[in-house]
Amino acid sequence: MYKNIFSQLNKENKNFKISCIEKGKSNRDYFNAYEWLELAHVIYRCHNIKGHVNLPLQEESSGLFRLYLADEGIFTYQSQVNQSDFFVKERRNTLAGVFYGNCTAIKISSNNFGYNKENDILTIPHYAVFALAKNIRNIN
Repeated sequence: MYKNIFSQLNKENKNFKISCIEKGKSNRDYFNAYEWLELAHVIYRCHNIKGHVNLPLQEESSGLFRLYLADEGIFTYQSQVNQSDFFVKERRNTLAGVFYGNCTAIKISSNNFGYNKENDILTIPHYAVFALAKNIRNIN
C-alpha cells in the first residue's frame, strides 16, 4: 500500500484503491495498515467530502479517499522522477500537480510575501523562513 501512493496519485482518478494493488482485496482488509501509518504521521488520508461542509468533518459513505506522504523527500524518491524533468516544460506541467498536491501550500522563494488565491499558495521570502519554522513548532 505504502509503495503505491505515488502511482495512485499519478493516475487520472486519484482516489486510492487497494484493488489496483491486490485483486480481490478492499480497503477494509488494510484498515490496520492505514491506521498505523496515519498514527505514525507517515501518511495523510484525505476523505471525499461533498456538498456543504460542517464541523466536525465527516467522511462520505462512499469511502473515497486519497493518500499523501507526509515527507516530500520520500515521495520524490518513491516517484523515481528525475529532478531534471522539472526543467523540461512539457514534463513539469504534468508532474507539478502530483507533487504540489502532496505537499503543503507554502512556497519559499526569493520573491516578496504573497498569496495566490487561485492556487491557494502562500509565498514566503527566504529571509522569513525562520519565523515560519518557529510558528510551525508552536502549533503542537
